[in-house]
Amino acid sequence: MKYATLVAAMLATCSSVNVYAVAEGTITFNGTLQATTCNSNINGGDASGEVALPIVGVNQLATQGQTAGQTEFSIGLTDCAGVLTTAAAFFEAGDSVDTNGRLIDQNDTAEQKVAFQLRNAGNQSIIVVGNASQQTNNTYGEMVDGNLTLPYMVEYYANSAAGAGVVTSYVTYSVMYK
Repeated sequence: MKYATLVAAMLATCSSVNVYAVAEGTITFNGTLQATTCNSNINGGDASGEVALPIVGVNQLATQGQTAGQTEFSIGLTDCAGVLTTAAAFFEAGDSVDTNGRLIDQNDTAEQKVAFQLRNAGNQSIIVVGNASQQTNNTYGEMVDGNLTLPYMVEYYANSAAGAGVVTSYVTYSVMYK
């Protein structure tokens, strides 16, 4: 009994100890909101569109990491207003994006084991969808007379040996301005 009382007293003493902290500095965050706006389109169509990849044989996607069916597409920006002169697309994270930044097959057919991978068309660097690295790694284009075409590529990516079937996914994009 005395032991329990002693432990309780020690716990009460320890839990009432005050912790002090000394302020070391201040962090100020700054940002800019720009009235720049553009109309966007996919391959000259609407702001939302479809990109069709070619039919490829499963033998081209037989092992993890193999790619095939590389297809170019563009995001066009027109009637841009404001003072910013360069822009790039930022491909957003979401339900359709895996942990490696690739687009998950929405047909949910396990035998396919294929994703879509995005690339910058100019230097063919891989775009990690949803990753902040896009802010510096994506290719920015220069606007001319308020218009700009941003070239990208999409390809099939084998997560493991592919099976036959239809592969479908999607990604949401926004526009980054400089």
